[in-house]
Amino acid sequence: MKRIAAVGCLLFLFALSPMLRAGKVIKVTEKDLVEGKVEYITIYLNKNQVRVDTKGEDQNFSAIYSATDDRFVMINHSRKAYAVLTREDVDQMARQMKSTMDQVMAQMQEQLKNLPPEQRQMAEEMMKKQMPGQNAEEEAASKKEYKKIASGVLVGQWKTAHYEVYQDDVKEEEVWTVSPDKVGIQEDDFSVFMKMQKFFEAMVPAGERGKASQGFLSGEEFKTYGLPIKTVSFDRGKATSESVVQSIEDRSLTNALFQPPVGYKKTSGFMELMMQ
Repeated sequence: MKRIAAVGCLLFLFALSPMLRAGKVIKVTEKDLVEGKVEYITIYLNKNQVRVDTKGEDQNFSAIYSATDDRFVMINHSRKAYAVLTREDVDQMARQMKSTMDQVMAQMQEQLKNLPPEQRQMAEEMMKKQMPGQNAEEEAASKKEYKKIASGVLVGQWKTAHYEVYQDDVKEEEVWTVSPDKVGIQEDDFSVFMKMQKFFEAMVPAGERGKASQGFLSGEEFKTYGLPIKTVSFDRGKATSESVVQSIEDRSLTNALFQPPVGYKKTSGFMELMMQ
């Protein structure tokens, strides 16, 4: 009888195995240091799927990307509604954005013709700085530097290395990092984010795509400096936001976690969905 029960248990686990995937669950607290608002973020991820839950004073959303289904889903839990983006939707939105941008640029160029040469040159320089991808040469020469401040700094349960991060000699961030092996994280655990980046690539101006592949998730900074446990962002010398990882754990994740909840209504537009 025990043998039959054991066989039955194995068969049940075998049947369940396609529904369970080894994954990570990362809990993060983000604070707006200007307005004092706090958001609680939970990230569920495996090699091909990621779900990000965001809860705060005026937010209760989930964002899901599935490389398996090749789609992105945004969920508004307050409205019990969701919207879906396919790759075809992204390509169409990218074409619309490009068309609109081309029209705006044409109108601005027409207006610039009426300006004196010096004013026109100044206006064109300002446009390059404001328009994504229009200042690629300067951006390519931009310099990012990490300055180590201290080691062994306790952040939550982890001993971290503290760095100041400068972009062209301007401090943009302070980060507290830990060696990935200390928290059971590998570079490959974040591979789904790179897949999601490719999914949205059509919407990123060509001159910006190189920047999109930089950063900790690209692997280079991850290998060199470790995983950021705490990040403080700065704007003109003032701390504006703080992000702190509270916990990282291994967990088996069901496929249902990466689907819209049963009973939620599908809507046609993302803008409509984001209205609380």
